[in-house]
Amino acid sequence: MRSKSTGGRRRRRRPGKDGPPQKPTIRDAAPLNVSPILDANKTAEEPLTAAEVKELTEHFRFVSKHRKLLRLKPNAAEDRLLNGSQTPEHRGVCMHLLGKIDRATVKSAVDRLENDKDRTDLLAGVVRFSNDPAILLAYLEALSASSSRTEATAALGLGLRRIDFSQVSAAQMRRFLELVVELFEFRDRPQLMLDLLESPTFKSAFDAAAVDMPPVLAELLGPLRAVHAAVFCGETSQDSDPRHLQRGVALLLQGHTATLRSYPEGAKRRLFELGVQGEDFDPKALEVLLGEFPPASREFSSLATFLAREYLRRHDDSRARALLQKLVEHQPGFRLPGRWLAALDAERVGRIALCGNPDDRGWQEGLWLDHQRPVLVRKLAAADDTARHTVLLHRRLLVPGVVPLLASEANPGGSGFVALEMVGRPGRWWRQLDKLDRGTVAYEGVAILASILRAGVRLPDSALRRFLIDGNGRLWLFDLDGAALAQPNFDDRAALALACGFCNNILPRSAQGALDSLDSLSALAQFLLLRGRL
Repeated sequence: MRSKSTGGRRRRRRPGKDGPPQKPTIRDAAPLNVSPILDANKTAEEPLTAAEVKELTEHFRFVSKHRKLLRLKPNAAEDRLLNGSQTPEHRGVCMHLLGKIDRATVKSAVDRLENDKDRTDLLAGVVRFSNDPAILLAYLEALSASSSRTEATAALGLGLRRIDFSQVSAAQMRRFLELVVELFEFRDRPQLMLDLLESPTFKSAFDAAAVDMPPVLAELLGPLRAVHAAVFCGETSQDSDPRHLQRGVALLLQGHTATLRSYPEGAKRRLFELGVQGEDFDPKALEVLLGEFPPASREFSSLATFLAREYLRRHDDSRARALLQKLVEHQPGFRLPGRWLAALDAERVGRIALCGNPDDRGWQEGLWLDHQRPVLVRKLAAADDTARHTVLLHRRLLVPGVVPLLASEANPGGSGFVALEMVGRPGRWWRQLDKLDRGTVAYEGVAILASILRAGVRLPDSALRRFLIDGNGRLWLFDLDGAALAQPNFDDRAALALACGFCNNILPRSAQGALDSLDSLSALAQFLLLRGRL
């Protein structure tokens, strides 16, 4: 049944947006579209096959047509082959005749022709039997000047696959590469170059030409060489320019979807990992690569988690959520995605998701979404500039023994938050002092209190609730409630009062009496070192 809208005629199907381009028609490129049958590696006495005889007859017919232009001087036997009175029989004689049409002969003939089409026709016949890179290069250049871009591109792709690059000079290699850049579309260059780089002789010729490669070529093709080594060979790039690998990864990710799916599994994985870390982040291409791994596989969970981390870091929560939900669906035993999904649904301060309930001081556990790190967070909703002041104090105290500040916010209205590294959980840890080395805990507390005084911050007290213990038994100060900025001049008496107050809560009663006789912080430190390690 005919459609009214098309009148029964089929519409020409256009290539899909993400599909590979349709193969160009090859008319002028036909000489390169058929692999030569004649085997030049066989000995002169080895008999010719019927197919080789047929091919040689065609070659000699072409040579006969252009013998005057080529200025050949054949002997009697060769003349009979050219005029068709003699069927090709002896391999050595035939190869000797074709060998007379060498680089110099062809160049001289081409130089005498004034028309681009005539030059192309002559070279097209020669490249059917000659693998000389100089002749092939001349043919491709003539074709690019006399034919359509499509035809020239098709011929170049075929010609590059026929060349023995071990016979190519650095100058010729650079010219071949220039033609690649001139003729191939941006999205098609990477795959052609990757195919060629599978050839060891091409890689060697490319590296030799790269020494003096023009900057324009180096910027375009250097990245593809670097990404081939890193992605397809699993090698560490030796490229002196680190931008080349990043640029090469971006070029591959911008390729056709079908091309991305055609890569080997190991290459897909390495390209995915480099793409997630790259500056030119392309979520669509990365999810195409991720979709090539079974959703229930360990490989998928590892790569999907890697990508979800990057989505969260970039604040792309919608994509992160969709990916995490897929992980929960296909891998129910994997608990991490569920925890991150819960954090995405939780109340937040800034990019901190709040988990659980706050303690009586307002501290609670949280998850820093950008880095997926557990944190100790406290909301600051005090009036005036209290919140701003608290954030300032945390930022100022970059000293050992004070829990590092990871994120903070202080709004003009006084609200905000501080998020500290989760080195331990607040609690009445001092009730377990009998399990700790009291002398070590006391000495660490004294050192922390002295350090913050030297940094210009004064605490109103040294209550144990301001401190916590990490998993290794190390003491940390985290709560700066009520602290104030002071002159950085060290006040030994103030430090001693705070330190003795702390030690009275740590040391056993038998040692506390000796603290009253100490007159300086150094004396207290000496006491703890010599006598307090009980």
